[in-house]
Formats: sequence, C-alpha cells, structure tokens
Amino acid sequence: LDVKTNLSQSTISGIISIKSGSTLNMKSVTAMTIHTETTLLENVGTSKVSITGETWDHTSLEDITIIGGPNIHLNP
Repeated sequence: LDVKTNLSQSTISGIISIKSGSTLNMKSVTAMTIHTETTLLENVGTSKVSITGETWDHTSLEDITIIGGPNIHLNP
C-alpha cells in the first residue's frame, strides 16, 4: 500500500489488527502519537531496547510499580 499524502483507517467498533510473520517496522519522519482511552499493554518476548535522543518525560497520576530484579539500576 503506497500513499502520497494522508491515509486513514478506522472501524466504528471492533478490532484493527496489524501482524507480521517476522519483522514489523513503524516509522514517522516527525512525531508519532499512540493514544488509548483505557489500558496500553506492552508484552515483549525476550528483550526491549528503548533509545531517546534527548529527554524522556513520564507523568503518572497514580503510583508507579517497578517489578524486576534481582537489581534495578537507575543512573548506572
């Protein structure tokens, strides 16, 4: 699917599913927004690498729980 300008895909109710047999790449030249009105679940099979070029801000209106170990390193 190649589009020169804007592309919109939506459903009134139900699920939109994007799946790949091996690798799924998502890229935006400028900003990317992921918005959910309830819960965002991220399930990573083996490992996760997250790289931020400048600043990473996190705001939570409730408690934050970190489960892991045996060690969690902040500012190593």
